[in-house]
Amino acid sequence: MTLDEMKEKVMERGPTRVVINEEGEATTPMRALAQRVSVDVIYLRKDGWSLGAPQKLSMVARRLWDGDWVGRLHRIGADVRDPDSWEVDKLTFG
Repeated sequence: MTLDEMKEKVMERGPTRVVINEEGEATTPMRALAQRVSVDVIYLRKDGWSLGAPQKLSMVARRLWDGDWVGRLHRIGADVRDPDSWEVDKLTFG
């Protein structure tokens, strides 16, 4: 799966989970929305799994599977549902 394909999947369904606190607890996107937790960044694993987080918890999310992330989406626009509001970065390690 390419990063663009992963982005398309996330834009359709949302991230798999969303980090909601400094301890790295995560919940479904719907529960995060109900708790008013915004998603400003989404980390992507090569298996298609994704983890969203508000900007202030971005590093908490990244550390959870550090080394396994292959890409990151970060919000550059206001509408979280608009694919043009998100930019894709390839992540490399090592």
